[in-house]
Amino acid sequence: MRVISKAAISEFSKTHKDALESLLHWHGVTRRATWKHLVDVRADFPHADAVGIFTVFNICGNKYRLASISTGGLACAMAQDGTPTLSQSRVPHDL
Repeated sequence: MRVISKAAISEFSKTHKDALESLLHWHGVTRRATWKHLVDVRADFPHADAVGIFTVFNICGNKYRLASISTGGLACAMAQDGTPTLSQSRVPHDL
């Protein structure tokens, strides 16, 4: 999986310090991943879910959610109260 920017993790963590460890873990696993299907994602992140065109990752014990879009390899967004703030990446979506 290609993660475009780690800067968004740092920026988000400035105001949500409790999320830093989970986000760094997600980043480390994700940048080395070669997932082809949701089942592959779940081997690394068992609670990842497919929601429409998104693959949603739980961050910090599900306090935050990181949603990635696979269509066209576009955005990956961190959302708290529905506010997207993270960068771009690719996650395969086999639904």
